[in-house]
Amino acid sequence: MIAKALRQYQREHQTLPTRILFYRDGVSSGSLKQLFEYEVKDIVEKLDAEYKRANAGQPSLAYVVVTKSMNVRFFQNGRQNPPPGTVVDDVVTLPERYDFYLVSQKVNQGSVSPTSYNVLYSNIRLTPDQIQKLTYKMCHLYYNWSGTTRVPAVCQYAKKLATLVGTNLHAIPQNALEKKFYYL
Repeated sequence: MIAKALRQYQREHQTLPTRILFYRDGVSSGSLKQLFEYEVKDIVEKLDAEYKRANAGQPSLAYVVVTKSMNVRFFQNGRQNPPPGTVVDDVVTLPERYDFYLVSQKVNQGSVSPTSYNVLYSNIRLTPDQIQKLTYKMCHLYYNWSGTTRVPAVCQYAKKLATLVGTNLHAIPQNALEKKFYYL
């Protein structure tokens, strides 16, 4: 799947991407080690092989795990929800990980639930602040919603497509639909 996507990108842009950023949703915090050992290492190997095949320099890569099922809440001034765009990346995060919490949406009722982001792998040469800002901006790009979403738009699209294929199509979509947002 990665090789196919890279070849399509190369056909359209006459070059391979220099930076690749993966957002991976649907992983519990207890599965991070297995995810790194099997999925991340496999992706790095496939990227290496594909870039060697194309005689291109190796890309910068970041692999970020998105977790929204959290019982963590943050408050400002004791009782108020923090404003959208609030990032917490110190004190309550784990020192052995590169992780952060992001409050990307505003809620009018109740307490806002931050989303946890865990950068499992990164050689992308972006500072933590840059990755956090990029992640927040990605939460503004979901086509079906005028505000921000709780997770980056690519995670929303992937979930929507997986739900459609799993509940209605029961088969892999036709190749002609690959570059269309037919599932919106």
